[in-house]
Amino acid sequence: MKKNIILSFIFSIIEVISKTIIPIITGLIIDSLLENKFTNILYLILINVLLIIIASIYNYLLNVSAKMAAIEYSNEIKEKVLKRLLKLKINVIEKYKSGLLASKIVNDVNNIHHGLITFLTHFIPGIVTLILTLIIMFFINFKITLIIFLITPISVFITIYIAKQNKKLTDISNKEYNDMTSYIKEQIELKKYINVEKLENQKEQKINDLSEKYMKDESKALFYASISNPTTRLINGIITIIVVLYSSFEIMNGNMTIGIFSTFLIYANRYAKPLNEISQVINRLTISLTSYDSIKELITEEIEEFINSNDEIIGNIEFKNVSFSYNNDKEILKNINFKINNGEKIAIVGPTGSGKTTIIQLLLKFYNINSGSILIDGKNINDINTNILRDNIKVVLQDAHLNNENIKDVLKYSNDVSDKEIKDLLKRINIKPNFLGMNEKLENITSIDNLSNGQKQIISMIRAMLSNPKIVILDEATSDVDSLTEKNIESSINELTKGKTSIIIAHRLSTIISADKIIVIDNGKVLEEGTHKELINKNGLYKKIYESQF
Repeated sequence: MKKNIILSFIFSIIEVISKTIIPIITGLIIDSLLENKFTNILYLILINVLLIIIASIYNYLLNVSAKMAAIEYSNEIKEKVLKRLLKLKINVIEKYKSGLLASKIVNDVNNIHHGLITFLTHFIPGIVTLILTLIIMFFINFKITLIIFLITPISVFITIYIAKQNKKLTDISNKEYNDMTSYIKEQIELKKYINVEKLENQKEQKINDLSEKYMKDESKALFYASISNPTTRLINGIITIIVVLYSSFEIMNGNMTIGIFSTFLIYANRYAKPLNEISQVINRLTISLTSYDSIKELITEEIEEFINSNDEIIGNIEFKNVSFSYNNDKEILKNINFKINNGEKIAIVGPTGSGKTTIIQLLLKFYNINSGSILIDGKNINDINTNILRDNIKVVLQDAHLNNENIKDVLKYSNDVSDKEIKDLLKRINIKPNFLGMNEKLENITSIDNLSNGQKQIISMIRAMLSNPKIVILDEATSDVDSLTEKNIESSINELTKGKTSIIIAHRLSTIISADKIIVIDNGKVLEEGTHKELINKNGLYKKIYESQF
């Protein structure tokens, strides 16, 4: 990238120098014609043609090198953003609205890409043209050049002021655009719910309000972007009039030839043109800088630290005085204490919102606890390599999020297993391939999108079994499976949890009666702990939940 940027600078300087010499030669040609010096004209024309060819060649080279630099830089940013995105902490990702991260990767990087091309092909040549033209004009006639030079700051001041206002309003309109697109994306995802609840008019009004607000501020930004060009053109027109009037008097007094006047007029226009173009370029760069700030915000977000260690997970888990809250709000977990020994099968039960799933998320290091400690095999979880920890903990979630890919590939995802091993496992747990949307050769007979949530949950469970983890977590893993199928795959669950530390979160107490230990949580606190029989005898919350189901 640096090489192409340096080349762009060199090519732009050569192009500008070539173009800057052309008006001088043009003035000499005009004076030679007026003085009937036809011998010199041919040579001067050939020089001009040569300069035009050189300028054209280096303009082409400039565009190529600038585009290559932009491609390399935007790819570098994309890689950096994607790598950073994969390492971002869950709480950081959650603070961004749905669709905003995709916008940063696609739209913002695209804006930076075009901004760099504009900077190298227009802004830099424009600045070099201004400087060289001004120097030559001083040598031709320093008085009129001084007048032009004194007018220039007005154009520069107006351009800078407009650019600042444009950037401020562009930042606002970009945020509102992201809010609007994120909201629309969320409504598309909730389409069925909206139709069932008959919320179409309400949601449409909300989208219209967001759209109207965006259009209002975007119109303001466009106003400032639009007045930049006409304003600088007006000032440039004034400069041209001054040059013509002053030069006319100089010609009448014999102090300037027609050729020099023509050269000076070309330079005056050449000087005015970059000022006009720079005002447009600044508008383009303003958008790019806004996008760069947006990307910079993302890549400076807090990431997960993958410490170096060679930990071997056995499966003992202990929560010691653990308290936790999301974003320092109301505490979700309050002084939680419990132990799970290697190979034990324990269940966590409690009302909705009691903190069951939060415990799992803390165990996977998705969030940092506020106080207390979580120990794995007696070692603080913060001192264990995150990759090693997650390699040894497999979670089967209530919502089985599976990519719509080849089902066999989904089963093999992160598992180095053969087709035979998959078939042997399916046979062992008494599940036929066609139940999962595959034929006997493990080829798709339907896509994952066409499978039910229950089938997807079973696929997730089998994928976890294939990885042979030390710790297994079933978070409402059979919630979408009917009772008959659940009974049929009970052997699958026993196979999955056999000899492993197992944590089961379930509302159906029938699935956890055989657990070695049941932990009852309510309002972020551990209320009861014991076997099914012990908890029934305690006559507490567990018994109430059990009796409500049976």
